[in-house]
Amino acid sequence: MSGSNRLCILCQQDILSDDDTSVVLTAKGALSVSTASKDRGDQIAAEPGQIVHKACRKDYCRQSTIYSLKRTSEEPIPNETPRKLRSQDFFNVQVCCIFCNYEVGFEKSIRKGANGECVKAATTELRHSVLRACESRGKDNWATTVLGRMNCILSDLHAADAVYHKSCYVSFKTNKSMPKRYKEEKENDSAKAGRPAETKKREAFEKSLEHFKV
Repeated sequence: MSGSNRLCILCQQDILSDDDTSVVLTAKGALSVSTASKDRGDQIAAEPGQIVHKACRKDYCRQSTIYSLKRTSEEPIPNETPRKLRSQDFFNVQVCCIFCNYEVGFEKSIRKGANGECVKAATTELRHSVLRACESRGKDNWATTVLGRMNCILSDLHAADAVYHKSCYVSFKTNKSMPKRYKEEKENDSAKAGRPAETKKREAFEKSLEHFKV
């Protein structure tokens, strides 16, 4: 396979030239993808000659995955714990990354020469891609948090003008942990949020000692 880089129509990620993990859709393959798209409620009209990742096509057309997604969409949204609900209150899908919940700074990223890091949702398939990744990750904390955000977004991510960091998307989908730079920011914010409470506890303790001074 030769030519310039192209995007997989299923995951919207780059397909490199001479990449043996991708395949050109035949008429039969395009029909399978289009049928799966209809079953999923997507609007992907695959055509012969389009390029997709082999793994994406296999997962997208897998009947067990389609059934699982349909079942998930029909089930009532489970109640989240207070801790998770508080994190959701500050989530803005048009400003913050759907994976790490930190601002996606397009202008700042361009100035640093890393404009590919900030991405706007471009297809209806992205939502299903994220849900498949949640299912693949099992019940780890990151997947549970992201799934909660997906349940709060009533429309598809493209219609909601969702944004995300490319590194977060890749890490999430490949079962890796959150990129270090965003994880450290989250930990720093948590530490800052905890300082006032700790200060109050210390002040209360010191005040209680006053009763024992001679």
